[in-house]
Amino acid sequence: APKPASSLEQEQIPKPALGNTLFSIVLPIPPSVNNMYTLGVKRKFLTPLARAWKNQAKLKVRQQHKLKDPHTGAVSVDIAIHPANKRRFDLDNRLKCLLDALMDGGLIADDNQIVDIHIVKKQSCAHARATMLVIFQDETKESAL
Repeated sequence: APKPASSLEQEQIPKPALGNTLFSIVLPIPPSVNNMYTLGVKRKFLTPLARAWKNQAKLKVRQQHKLKDPHTGAVSVDIAIHPANKRRFDLDNRLKCLLDALMDGGLIADDNQIVDIHIVKKQSCAHARATMLVIFQDETKESAL
C-alpha cells in the first residue's frame, strides 16, 4: 500500500556519495525570467517583484545553511518545482533565479561552479515551492576522473 504523503509531500533525500556534502534548500518559486527585468534607457533593471524575491531567497538560503565561507569547488544541483496550480510554465525560465540565489545566499562562490543540473516539474500542490538539493562534489574523486 502506498504511504500517505504529508502536506509538504515528503521527499526522499538521497544520501550523498562518501566525501560529498549535501544541502537541502527550500525557496519560494521565483518569478519567470520574463518578469525579472524592465528596460531602462541604456540598461535593464530588476522589477520590484524580482528584487523582493531575490532578497527573500537570499535570506532563506542563509537561514538554511551555516557555512562561514561560500563553497568554491564543483557543485551538482537537483531542483524540483512544486507549482501552486496546473498553469503551464517553462522550467528554464525559473532556473537562473534559483541558481543565483545559491550564490547570493553565500552557499557557493559563483554559479559557474555548477557542473551538473537536474530540474523537474512536480504536480501542483497547496505549498508551492522550489526544493534544491545542492551537492558539493568531492574534489579528490573529481580529479581522479
